[in-house]
Amino acid sequence: MAWTELHDTLPDHPKIKYLAAEIGCTKGHAVGVVVSLWCHTLRYGKAGEIRLSYVRGLLADIGETDVDGAICALRFCGWVEDGSSDQTVRCHDWDDYAGRLEMIRERDKLRKQADRVELKRLRGTSNGHPKDVQKSPEESAQPNPTGHNQEDKLQAVVFPPELEQHRDVVEQWLAYKKERREGYKPVGLKAAYSKMVKMGDSLPDALERAMASGWRGFDFPDKSRRDEPVENRPWGV
Repeated sequence: MAWTELHDTLPDHPKIKYLAAEIGCTKGHAVGVVVSLWCHTLRYGKAGEIRLSYVRGLLADIGETDVDGAICALRFCGWVEDGSSDQTVRCHDWDDYAGRLEMIRERDKLRKQADRVELKRLRGTSNGHPKDVQKSPEESAQPNPTGHNQEDKLQAVVFPPELEQHRDVVEQWLAYKKERREGYKPVGLKAAYSKMVKMGDSLPDALERAMASGWRGFDFPDKSRRDEPVENRPWGV
């Protein structure tokens, strides 16, 4: 979207008064004629020059009945002057006002284009560094010699033999936690196993009640707390 410089003193400019007198209109209408001409030139002209046919169409659109008389008034009052041909006119002092702004816009346009090119170049790298070397499918298939992943570490945690009789419900609980995206890490899993061993035969009831209630953790069954609000329920391991 193009724009131009517009001073708040324009309505009181002497040439506005002369234009209003020549056309036989109010100062407000004369201001509208001049501003409309500038906007039309920005959109359809080049370097302040616009075809006379466009000016005639503009003046007719804003209600001028004597279009050629209005063009003569614009010439006489110094708002337009002869263009590069007899089919064009040029806005007076265009380079000093809108022309300067056009130069600024063109300079900003070139700067933004250069910025986009540079941004596109940087996006092809990692913060300006060369691209990472991509592994071949054969290299990617090789095991990682530097260590085990999280799943391997969890599997390394020994399942307590004391919980063997409750293995099914314990595995259900671990799947429940994983489904909630609250899966245990190795240290937490060891702590959970330790607590489960201490609970003994009360463990199945505690785990099943916690899963049925949607709790994050489990605790020793306590019938006196079943009617408590959710925020007071156990939030253990």
